[in-house]
Amino acid sequence: LLISGTTTGTMLDPSFIKNLSSLMRDSLQDVFLISYSDFDSKDDVVKSSLQFFLDDDTDGAIALNLSQLVAVEADSSKPRPMMGMSCLHPLLRLLRGLEMNDLSEIDALLGCAIAMPVPAVYTEFSQLSAYQQHLALHCLFHCINWLLEVINCFAFLVKKNEPEKVLMRLRTIVWLRGLLARCLPQAMEYTPPMCHFQALPKPKLSLGEKPTKKATKKKGKKKGKKKQDGEESVLTGKDKGSQQEEEEEDEEEPVEEKAADLS
Repeated sequence: LLISGTTTGTMLDPSFIKNLSSLMRDSLQDVFLISYSDFDSKDDVVKSSLQFFLDDDTDGAIALNLSQLVAVEADSSKPRPMMGMSCLHPLLRLLRGLEMNDLSEIDALLGCAIAMPVPAVYTEFSQLSAYQQHLALHCLFHCINWLLEVINCFAFLVKKNEPEKVLMRLRTIVWLRGLLARCLPQAMEYTPPMCHFQALPKPKLSLGEKPTKKATKKKGKKKGKKKQDGEESVLTGKDKGSQQEEEEEDEEEPVEEKAADLS
């Protein structure tokens, strides 16, 4: 059994993969997810609400507690959570690889609500303090990256003629990027949050294989054209023929003057 998305393609024991998947699901649920009914935004630095919920019934629904986790991570006076926000997207990517054969254990993530700043925060963005602006922009970056991973995880539903939720997530990304493009230039000295993206390494060459170099054509020296008579000189603007005539006239010996007869 291979873990999809890994770069090594190592064979792993199925029981190990099952236990690892269960551990990662518990970590995601304990750190980043909350019950829909447990959300409370009274003490938020930036007013937030549950948004982008795609399911019909909120009973037993879950939500990604994004805005509050961003605020906790930015507050140096509070203890840091077990996992930072930079671990959210790689964790979902790992779960996708572990649960590739059956995503029923994590299919609720596709339509779950996301705790985000209310739209009025971005409408009145210029009136916020610098700290509030940075929190609001952090939420945009993390939400966009989360939705990108969700789409990568459930893109197979498009081939199963169930594209509704995937397309809704795609439309949400487009809308959030529009907010980001409008608000980002207004934030002075802002640094985006750290994000970890998967990068596949280049295949290694075997011992007997040598890298091939592209054949390059040798460029010969261009022969300069000889100037013909009557062609103007670049420096003087005079033609070569007139220059030679002037030089010949200068080289002629001067005529001796005869002394006058005074007798």
